[in-house]
Amino acid sequence: MSAWAIIPQPRLERGYIIGVLVIGFGICVIGTTVSYSLNISLWLGLLGVAALYGSFILPPRVLTFLQHRRTLYQEERRKVEEEKREKLKKQQTQEERRRKEAEELAERRRMETEELAALAKWKEFHESKTMDDISRMTGTHFEEFLAKLVSKMGYTDIRLTPANDQGGDVLCISPSGASVVIQAKRWAGKVGNGAVQELLGAMLHYDRAEGMVVTNNSFTEAARELAQKDSRVTLRDGRWLEAQIKRFLPIEIPGFNWGDYNRQVRDYRPARARGKRNSKFGRYWRRRRY
Repeated sequence: MSAWAIIPQPRLERGYIIGVLVIGFGICVIGTTVSYSLNISLWLGLLGVAALYGSFILPPRVLTFLQHRRTLYQEERRKVEEEKREKLKKQQTQEERRRKEAEELAERRRMETEELAALAKWKEFHESKTMDDISRMTGTHFEEFLAKLVSKMGYTDIRLTPANDQGGDVLCISPSGASVVIQAKRWAGKVGNGAVQELLGAMLHYDRAEGMVVTNNSFTEAARELAQKDSRVTLRDGRWLEAQIKRFLPIEIPGFNWGDYNRQVRDYRPARARGKRNSKFGRYWRRRRY
């Protein structure tokens, strides 16, 4: 490889080669023409020849060495850049995996919490009561229990009336489509005809087509006679209530399944029609209308 073959190399290398040639040639000229001593002229001439020789031999080797070093440096830089990219990619993969694991964990916890809440609501919805349990209920709790019972019987649009109920406690739509007002009487003794009169007033007040008085006890003869005067009024005593509980709220709670839960239980919470009434279920029973 001659010195002329390396001229097209980068600017720094070309300048280096040209400089060596000029210096070597200049030393030869000066050493052979200007010197006054033969020894000095000889040594300067040898030095010039060596410089000229070096200008043809050394630059290609130096250039090869520099190119080799540059190649090694570029390769090293490429490896460093690849390592950085691999490290960054690995970090991103790890972060993505951690993010997915956190999302999956949060989703599992959410589903577990939702399932526990659903199981509790399922148990509450299907929980049965004995007549002794009903006899120990408050009036408000008895109304709420009746609302749950009639929902199991197929009644819809169930609402609980406010404290000043005008003789009605539960408003609903019967399976046949008739609007109904129910008066709940959890009494220790027999229910008299005053309850029937209150029910008639509630039917007028709430604009209901039918009325029903439900008690855990029984009715007086006067109450039965008065109810027979109006076919829209129905009296349901303790025996009827116990039979409906056994039929629609059996002691054994059915097995949980999401289909029945979503269809019957999830959104079941009869709301108060108007006003506010304190109860064990407080805000939940007043939140929505279904």
